[in-house]
Amino acid sequence: MFQGKVCVMTGAVSGIGRLIAQQFAAHGCIIAFMDADRKSGVYLKNTLYRKFGTDVFFFQGNAGKEEDLEIFASVVVERYGGIDYFINYATFDKENLNSQYDSMEIMQTALQTSVAAPCILDKIFKNHFEEDSVVVYTVPERALFCQEDERAYRMVRESVEALTRICAESYKGHVRVNCICPDEIRSGDGINLADTICFLCDDKAGFINGKSMGAECGLMKMTAYPEKGGWKIVCE
Repeated sequence: MFQGKVCVMTGAVSGIGRLIAQQFAAHGCIIAFMDADRKSGVYLKNTLYRKFGTDVFFFQGNAGKEEDLEIFASVVVERYGGIDYFINYATFDKENLNSQYDSMEIMQTALQTSVAAPCILDKIFKNHFEEDSVVVYTVPERALFCQEDERAYRMVRESVEALTRICAESYKGHVRVNCICPDEIRSGDGINLADTICFLCDDKAGFINGKSMGAECGLMKMTAYPEKGGWKIVCE
Protein backbone atom coordinates (compact mmCIF):
# COMPACT_ATOMS: atom_id res chain seq x y z
CA MET A 1 0.00 0.00 0.00
CA PHE A 2 2.62 2.56 1.09
CA GLN A 3 5.63 1.06 -0.69
CA GLY A 4 7.26 3.56 -3.06
CA LYS A 5 4.67 6.28 -2.37
CA VAL A 6 5.86 9.87 -1.88
CA CYS A 7 5.15 11.37 1.54
CA VAL A 8 5.76 15.12 1.89
CA MET A 9 6.02 16.61 5.37
CA THR A 10 6.64 19.89 7.12
CA GLY A 11 8.01 19.85 10.66
CA ALA A 12 9.48 16.35 10.82
CA VAL A 13 12.73 16.63 12.75
CA SER A 14 11.63 16.36 16.37
CA GLY A 15 9.04 14.85 18.67
CA ILE A 16 5.88 13.54 17.05
CA GLY A 17 6.90 14.89 13.63
CA ARG A 18 9.91 12.58 13.69
CA LEU A 19 7.73 9.63 14.75
CA ILE A 20 5.40 10.30 11.81
CA ALA A 21 8.33 10.40 9.37
CA GLN A 22 9.67 7.14 10.80
CA GLN A 23 6.29 5.45 10.50
CA PHE A 24 5.93 6.32 6.82
CA ALA A 25 9.53 5.39 6.08
CA ALA A 26 9.04 2.05 7.86
CA HIS A 27 6.09 1.39 5.52
CA GLY A 28 8.36 1.96 2.50
CA CYS A 29 7.48 5.56 1.64
CA ILE A 30 9.80 8.05 0.00
CA ILE A 31 10.12 10.94 2.44
CA ALA A 32 10.48 14.62 1.47
CA PHE A 33 10.47 17.00 4.42
CA MET A 34 11.13 20.61 5.27
CA ASP A 35 12.35 22.03 8.58
CA ALA A 36 14.29 25.07 9.76
CA ASP A 37 16.68 22.99 11.90
CA ARG A 38 19.47 22.00 9.51
CA LYS A 39 21.46 19.84 11.94
CA SER A 40 18.44 17.82 13.04
CA GLY A 41 17.19 17.60 9.46
CA VAL A 42 20.42 16.12 8.16
CA TYR A 43 20.50 13.70 11.09
CA LEU A 44 16.94 12.53 10.42
CA LYS A 45 17.61 12.17 6.70
CA ASN A 46 20.65 9.98 7.34
CA THR A 47 18.84 7.98 10.02
CA LEU A 48 15.83 7.21 7.82
CA TYR A 49 18.01 6.18 4.91
CA ARG A 50 20.27 4.01 7.05
CA LYS A 51 17.44 2.32 8.96
CA PHE A 52 14.84 1.88 6.23
CA GLY A 53 16.80 2.24 2.99
CA THR A 54 14.28 4.69 1.57
CA ASP A 55 14.89 7.75 -0.58
CA VAL A 56 14.86 10.86 1.64
CA PHE A 57 14.95 14.51 0.62
CA PHE A 58 15.51 17.25 3.21
CA PHE A 59 15.07 20.97 2.56
CA GLN A 60 16.12 23.51 5.17
CA GLY A 61 13.42 26.17 5.29
CA ASN A 62 11.12 28.15 7.52
CA ALA A 63 7.41 27.31 7.29
CA GLY A 64 6.72 30.93 8.22
CA LYS A 65 8.34 32.21 5.01
CA GLU A 66 6.42 32.02 1.74
CA GLU A 67 9.60 31.97 -0.36
CA ASP A 68 10.97 28.92 1.48
CA LEU A 69 7.68 27.08 1.11
CA GLU A 70 7.47 27.77 -2.61
CA ILE A 71 11.07 26.66 -3.23
CA PHE A 72 10.50 23.45 -1.24
CA ALA A 73 7.29 22.62 -3.10
CA SER A 74 8.81 23.32 -6.50
CA VAL A 75 11.84 21.13 -5.80
CA VAL A 76 9.62 18.27 -4.55
CA VAL A 77 7.50 18.40 -7.72
CA GLU A 78 10.58 18.56 -9.95
CA ARG A 79 12.23 15.68 -8.11
CA TYR A 80 9.27 13.29 -7.72
CA GLY A 81 6.53 14.50 -10.07
CA GLY A 82 3.58 13.12 -8.12
CA ILE A 83 2.69 13.30 -4.43
CA ASP A 84 0.73 10.65 -2.53
CA TYR A 85 0.64 11.98 1.03
CA PHE A 86 1.05 15.47 2.44
CA ILE A 87 1.34 15.84 6.22
CA ASN A 88 1.50 19.37 7.60
CA TYR A 89 2.95 19.04 11.09
CA ALA A 90 4.87 22.32 11.11
CA THR A 91 4.67 23.86 14.55
CA PHE A 92 6.64 26.42 16.52
CA ASP A 93 8.92 26.67 19.53
CA LYS A 94 7.30 29.01 22.03
CA GLU A 95 10.68 29.67 23.61
CA ASN A 96 11.89 31.37 20.42
CA LEU A 97 9.10 33.93 20.23
CA ASN A 98 10.12 37.51 20.94
CA SER A 99 7.55 38.35 23.59
CA GLN A 100 6.78 36.68 26.88
CA TYR A 101 4.27 34.17 25.55
CA ASP A 102 2.06 36.93 24.15
CA SER A 103 -1.17 35.27 22.99
CA MET A 104 -1.46 37.37 19.82
CA GLU A 105 2.06 36.52 18.65
CA ILE A 106 1.52 32.85 19.41
CA MET A 107 -1.77 32.84 17.50
CA GLN A 108 -0.23 34.60 14.49
CA THR A 109 2.69 32.15 14.42
CA ALA A 110 0.37 29.16 14.75
CA LEU A 111 -1.91 30.42 11.96
CA GLN A 112 1.11 30.91 9.70
CA THR A 113 2.48 27.39 10.18
CA SER A 114 -0.85 25.53 10.42
CA VAL A 115 -3.06 27.41 7.93
CA ALA A 116 -1.11 29.79 5.70
CA ALA A 117 1.77 27.36 5.04
CA PRO A 118 -0.41 24.50 3.69
CA CYS A 119 -2.36 27.01 1.57
CA ILE A 120 0.89 28.20 -0.01
CA LEU A 121 2.08 24.66 -0.64
CA ASP A 122 -1.30 23.71 -2.10
CA LYS A 123 -0.85 26.27 -4.89
CA ILE A 124 1.96 24.14 -6.28
CA PHE A 125 0.93 20.66 -5.12
CA LYS A 126 -2.71 20.77 -6.28
CA ASN A 127 -1.99 19.62 -9.83
CA HIS A 128 0.50 16.97 -8.75
CA PHE A 129 -1.46 14.83 -6.29
CA GLU A 130 -1.78 11.25 -7.46
CA GLU A 131 -5.19 9.58 -7.60
CA ASP A 132 -6.45 8.69 -4.08
CA SER A 133 -3.86 10.89 -2.39
CA VAL A 134 -4.31 11.95 1.22
CA VAL A 135 -3.67 15.23 3.02
CA VAL A 136 -3.54 15.48 6.81
CA TYR A 137 -3.38 18.82 8.61
CA THR A 138 -2.62 19.14 12.32
CA VAL A 139 -3.50 21.68 15.01
CA PRO A 140 -0.69 22.67 17.40
CA GLU A 141 -1.26 21.18 20.83
CA ARG A 142 -3.05 23.31 23.39
CA ALA A 143 0.00 23.51 25.70
CA LEU A 144 1.76 25.84 23.23
CA PHE A 145 -0.85 28.55 23.81
CA CYS A 146 -1.35 30.86 26.76
CA GLN A 147 -3.45 28.89 29.19
CA GLU A 148 -5.36 31.95 30.34
CA ASP A 149 -6.47 32.83 26.80
CA GLU A 150 -8.55 30.03 25.30
CA ARG A 151 -9.51 32.20 22.32
CA ALA A 152 -6.15 31.90 20.57
CA TYR A 153 -6.20 28.10 20.59
CA ARG A 154 -9.84 27.98 19.47
CA MET A 155 -9.15 30.42 16.63
CA VAL A 156 -6.30 28.30 15.28
CA ARG A 157 -8.14 25.00 15.73
CA GLU A 158 -11.28 26.23 14.03
CA SER A 159 -9.24 27.74 11.19
CA VAL A 160 -7.50 24.41 10.51
CA GLU A 161 -10.84 22.59 10.66
CA ALA A 162 -12.36 25.08 8.21
CA LEU A 163 -9.39 24.67 5.85
CA THR A 164 -9.85 20.91 6.06
CA ARG A 165 -13.52 21.06 5.07
CA ILE A 166 -12.87 23.51 2.23
CA CYS A 167 -10.02 21.46 0.76
CA ALA A 168 -11.90 18.18 1.17
CA GLU A 169 -14.77 19.60 -0.87
CA SER A 170 -12.41 21.09 -3.45
CA TYR A 171 -10.54 17.80 -3.96
CA LYS A 172 -13.60 15.54 -3.62
CA GLY A 173 -13.18 12.31 -5.56
CA HIS A 174 -9.44 12.78 -6.01
CA VAL A 175 -7.76 13.65 -2.70
CA ARG A 176 -9.00 13.01 0.84
CA VAL A 177 -8.31 15.74 3.42
CA ASN A 178 -8.59 15.33 7.20
CA CYS A 179 -7.09 16.99 10.25
CA ILE A 180 -5.77 15.95 13.65
CA CYS A 181 -6.54 18.05 16.73
CA PRO A 182 -4.42 16.36 19.42
CA ASP A 183 -5.39 18.79 22.20
CA GLU A 184 -3.27 17.70 25.17
CA ILE A 185 -0.47 15.31 24.23
CA ARG A 186 0.43 13.04 27.11
CA SER A 187 3.39 10.71 27.48
CA GLY A 188 3.06 7.84 25.04
CA ASP A 189 0.50 9.60 22.82
CA GLY A 190 3.04 10.32 20.09
CA ILE A 191 3.13 6.79 18.68
CA ASN A 192 -0.66 6.55 18.75
CA LEU A 193 -0.97 9.86 16.92
CA ALA A 194 1.57 8.79 14.27
CA ASP A 195 -0.28 5.48 13.83
CA THR A 196 -3.58 7.33 13.43
CA ILE A 197 -2.13 9.54 10.69
CA CYS A 198 -0.83 6.43 8.91
CA PHE A 199 -4.31 4.91 9.18
CA LEU A 200 -5.90 8.01 7.66
CA CYS A 201 -3.62 7.55 4.65
CA ASP A 202 -4.56 3.87 4.28
CA ASP A 203 -7.12 2.80 1.68
CA LYS A 204 -9.15 1.26 4.53
CA ALA A 205 -9.87 4.80 5.74
CA GLY A 206 -11.32 5.83 2.40
CA PHE A 207 -14.67 6.60 4.04
CA ILE A 208 -13.11 9.35 6.20
CA ASN A 209 -12.94 12.72 4.48
CA GLY A 210 -13.20 16.32 5.68
CA LYS A 211 -13.18 15.23 9.33
CA SER A 212 -11.40 16.32 12.51
CA MET A 213 -9.91 13.64 14.74
CA GLY A 214 -9.71 14.23 18.46
CA ALA A 215 -11.65 17.49 18.25
CA GLU A 216 -14.83 18.55 19.99
CA CYS A 217 -16.66 18.31 16.67
CA GLY A 218 -16.46 15.74 13.89
CA LEU A 219 -15.60 12.14 14.76
CA MET A 220 -15.05 10.75 18.21
CA LYS A 221 -11.51 10.56 19.47
CA MET A 222 -9.97 7.68 17.61
CA THR A 223 -6.64 5.89 17.77
CA ALA A 224 -5.41 3.43 15.15
CA TYR A 225 -3.07 0.63 16.13
CA PRO A 226 -1.24 -1.37 13.44
CA GLU A 227 -1.93 -5.10 13.57
CA LYS A 228 -0.91 -8.00 11.39
CA GLY A 229 -2.85 -7.67 8.19
CA GLY A 230 -4.54 -4.38 9.03
CA TRP A 231 -5.42 -1.85 11.71
CA LYS A 232 -7.24 -1.92 15.04
CA ILE A 233 -9.38 1.17 15.61
CA VAL A 234 -10.25 2.25 19.14
CA CYS A 235 -12.86 5.00 19.62
CA GLU A 236 -13.07 6.79 22.94
